[in-house]
Amino acid sequence: MFAGVLSSTLVNVVISFLSISMVSAANGFNPDVFLPTSVLKRHVFDIGEKKKKKKKKKKKKKKKKNTKRRRHRRNVEEVKKKKKKKKKKKKKKKSN
Repeated sequence: MFAGVLSSTLVNVVISFLSISMVSAANGFNPDVFLPTSVLKRHVFDIGEKKKKKKKKKKKKKKKKNTKRRRHRRNVEEVKKKKKKKKKKKKKKKSN
């Protein structure tokens, strides 16, 4: 079974190659058919033509976060909240 699959793929490859060669013979030999697309896409430079330099992107400076100040502010707020809670508890005890 494996040999049958191999032979069928080989036959398909040979047929496709022959068809390409027949077409190229009819139209005059065209080497572009056999070249990979990556080679075709490359830009061929004329004499005197200069390559364009790519501009480097500037890196953005990261802003320094005021973490110390923010932490301090949070801590102060938490302390104030705790004090308020404690005061409220004391008031409730007195009222009872």
